[in-house]
Amino acid sequence: MAGSFLELNGIVLSSSNIGEYDKRIVVLTKERGKAVMFVRGARKMNSPLVAPCQTFAYGSFRVFQGKNYNLNEADIKDYFVELRDDIDRLYRALYFCEMAEHFTVEGSPDVDILNLLYVALTALKKKQMRPELIQLAYEIRIMECFGMGMEANQCVSCGKEESVDNHVLRWFSPTLSGVLCDDCAKGQNNILPLSNSTLYAMQYILSAPLNKLFSFDLKKEVETELTRISKAFLKAQIDHKFKTLDFIM
Repeated sequence: MAGSFLELNGIVLSSSNIGEYDKRIVVLTKERGKAVMFVRGARKMNSPLVAPCQTFAYGSFRVFQGKNYNLNEADIKDYFVELRDDIDRLYRALYFCEMAEHFTVEGSPDVDILNLLYVALTALKKKQMRPELIQLAYEIRIMECFGMGMEANQCVSCGKEESVDNHVLRWFSPTLSGVLCDDCAKGQNNILPLSNSTLYAMQYILSAPLNKLFSFDLKKEVETELTRISKAFLKAQIDHKFKTLDFIM
């Protein structure tokens, strides 16, 4: 069967064993979106493809494309090995990869999610920001990348902004995916209170450039409120249970 060689650049999201010596890896790539690659002999100790099959491996992957992608060689720029020395950050990184795998499809490039994942893993590796905040920002931002982001700039019901007619946005609706003004919140079920500080934090996370996204801090009460909102939002919008969440304290 005819085929061709390709160079794909991306991050390994997950890895699993096949047969006695082979592996199957899922790589989020810049060129082809999510790509399933088969790696022959990757479980043999002397194989040069042992290391590139590790989750978080970031670099270029040279594959032969026939019926499937078959990995021939790889040039890995970062293995994010620092994450393996911190169990809390490790499981959050695995959670980030699981989310990225869930929200992307094969053959459809999604550079925004790829870039977000890389920056989030880098933030976890550097340990300059608390992992809880990195996770919070990642969850909110990946939903935005997926096209299911929160509305945080105007009332999701009437469209009024905070500065118009003193209409204060003091509520969040997980089912409506956005903030509500006092008038529109009346009669709504399962809405959550929203302070000004939490609203501004939400707006920052949704709009900050990637190189500045993971460079903020929150007061404990704001973090608690925004975490409650994010969890309720994800539960209302995603019919999926992420397995790695069970390991995050």
